[in-house]
Amino acid sequence: MAGLLDWASRFEAMSRGSFMDGLKRQVAVDGLALTAKCFATTTDPYGVPWTGLAHPRKGGPVLDKTGAMKNGALAGPIFGGVRFYFAATYSRFHQYGTEGRERNKNADKQTDLEREAHRRTQTGKGHLPIRRVLPVTFLGLPPSWSAMIQKAFNQHIKLAATH
Repeated sequence: MAGLLDWASRFEAMSRGSFMDGLKRQVAVDGLALTAKCFATTTDPYGVPWTGLAHPRKGGPVLDKTGAMKNGALAGPIFGGVRFYFAATYSRFHQYGTEGRERNKNADKQTDLEREAHRRTQTGKGHLPIRRVLPVTFLGLPPSWSAMIQKAFNQHIKLAATH
């Protein structure tokens, strides 16, 4: 009976803030490592390679001219989860792209995935292609992010079970 009461108190402790706070901090740290991997491999979290530069320049790879976006990746625990964001306000244009001059006339009839496909194929003046660094809701959580969250959760469960 003592073992059951011990486990009950451990589960009670996991529901308190310290367990969740530690888990959120771990997910924030590991998630930032996954964003760094996107910059290193020039691929999005889903493994899709970033579109190259329209006018290649000397120097580093795509999204690495100043390093502001790569070095400005931030994350932290918030109520109910973890928030990932960039200090550079222009990062949203890289994350979601810009459509440029050619408007998607069928956008209101398309699913999110169809609109995404349209935006990835757009070319033209003023168009900034999508170069994702963070997962997006409508595409779901990439396997690497799911594995990272599961690993962090398992580590914190083991830690809680031993204390």
